[in-house]
Amino acid sequence: MPGQATRFLVDLFELDPPQFAPADVGDPAQLDAIKVLKEAGALVEAAPRFQLQCSACDEGHDVEVGRAPGGGYEAFCKSVGMYPVPADHLRQLRADAAWLVNHIRERVGLPPMSRGSVNDDGVVHVAKVRFGPYRCELFVAFRITSIQRAEQAGEILRCWAGSSPMIVLTTTELALVPAVARVGMVALADVLDLDDGRNGFDETPILAVLRPPRDPTNVKAGFAHSPDFRTVRWSDQTFDFTPKQALVVEALYEAWFDGTLKRSQAVLQGRGVGQRMTELFRDHPAYGTFILHDGQGFYWLDL
Repeated sequence: MPGQATRFLVDLFELDPPQFAPADVGDPAQLDAIKVLKEAGALVEAAPRFQLQCSACDEGHDVEVGRAPGGGYEAFCKSVGMYPVPADHLRQLRADAAWLVNHIRERVGLPPMSRGSVNDDGVVHVAKVRFGPYRCELFVAFRITSIQRAEQAGEILRCWAGSSPMIVLTTTELALVPAVARVGMVALADVLDLDDGRNGFDETPILAVLRPPRDPTNVKAGFAHSPDFRTVRWSDQTFDFTPKQALVVEALYEAWFDGTLKRSQAVLQGRGVGQRMTELFRDHPAYGTFILHDGQGFYWLDL
């Protein structure tokens, strides 16, 4: 469940433009969220507003604010006449798309982008990155709430189409996002954690989209694995694997699942392993029992 600061920022990006007046916020939890986001740099000063709801009467109408002859600001209400307007009632803050993109880049170990290359209108390419064994083109998208906006986003994404899958972190609720072919949509609120100064970035929802679908009914009885494949139960045995070994086990499971059954050593090394299988699984009880090979560089699972 996203924290208050994360939820506030994501919802703000769905406004057009993504800005608000702090004077209009009275909820203490939202005020705390604004403080967290301001300190992080996610909110920046925007141009002041000069039209706001009248605070001199209860009729709920808008007024135009202008300079007062003696300094400061004033507005005219048809019921009470001219009245002073505090300067902080004109102040507005804006969600900073450049900060968001660079925050994500920092979390995945990349340097910041130029602020001038980032906007909050549509889709922004973040980088080509690796999550676990999967390389993908990563994007952030704002306000994809209509077919037209989705088509515009699709045009941008098609320019980046290649061999790598595309992942879009969107501020729009997934239920409202029209489908875009060959693109995995992930809710930004499920990935970011901006509350309590954590500035976290959870890759789990992204990996869930990148990994092939798992159908438990197709898995043989007596086989089970942890989400990261660090632990596997096979028949009456339980195996524990290092992170690199787990990448190989996952790749071999994918091969079994998609029907190709085997993977070559070269393909397995390309998953970020970088070692020969005999070295990686030296003296491991699963090698030669659960993990099989033909002596010619091909490997598979005994499922």
